[in-house]
Amino acid sequence: MKLFGAVCLFFAALTTASWARIGESLAECIDRYGPVIEKRQIELPQSDLGAAVFSKNGLTVIVEFHNDKAWRIIFRKPKLSVSEVEALLAANSTAETWSPPLRYSEREYRLSADKNRISITRFTPNNEIAQTEIILREYSDQLRANALLRPVQPSDTDSPKPKVNPLPGF
Repeated sequence: MKLFGAVCLFFAALTTASWARIGESLAECIDRYGPVIEKRQIELPQSDLGAAVFSKNGLTVIVEFHNDKAWRIIFRKPKLSVSEVEALLAANSTAETWSPPLRYSEREYRLSADKNRISITRFTPNNEIAQTEIILREYSDQLRANALLRPVQPSDTDSPKPKVNPLPGF
């Protein structure tokens, strides 16, 4: 049993070395994954132009940069395992640990011990891991600030309601 655990840890350490890390530059990501296979639209206007998409050994990695440093990384792979998610978290933290997971609906959230990184793991309706996203606190703060700046759209609930006659005896 100890041998099995040691072998799993060894392979996790090997694969961890090949995964992108928060704070890396585009050049470092290209060294790690090879050429960018696609550019996608960015989530935040504060990000550098175009999110870089990489693919290596069945793993799709989408990286958004700010000032040429990765501040959002999405990892996707069919049947991403719990041990792979743990390895991703280990690769994207300092020597410190992550908080225990907080599960809400089909998402699981974690916060790094230094409170500078947030991990969001999304699950399928069958409770399989669909993707893991790691973002910097700065990205999260900017996402929230942008949401607060959006104008509030009028909704149907804002329209005047017809007057209702109360029922006798109630």
